[in-house]
Amino acid sequence: MNETQVRNDFGASPGESAQRACSGRILWALCILLLAYPLSAGPAVWLEIKVPATQPTVEALYKPLSTLCERCPPLQQAMFFYLAVVWRIPFGC
Repeated sequence: MNETQVRNDFGASPGESAQRACSGRILWALCILLLAYPLSAGPAVWLEIKVPATQPTVEALYKPLSTLCERCPPLQQAMFFYLAVVWRIPFGC
């Protein structure tokens, strides 16, 4: 066995290794998107307050997150904390 075969993923062929690397990149991209989507709500709500013309677009883009927050109280509390404390979004009581 040469050095390249030894370093290869425990006997995986180069094609399998490349496929695994591509799958790993897709998984990482998906995880980043799933994290970035709720975190981007802060700047979006801030923009909605500062530029009222963006309201229909922001509401349409974040409707899935809004619906999820309505159905999951812990997520709703976390988003409220994030928006109120981190972004200082004023909420009327």
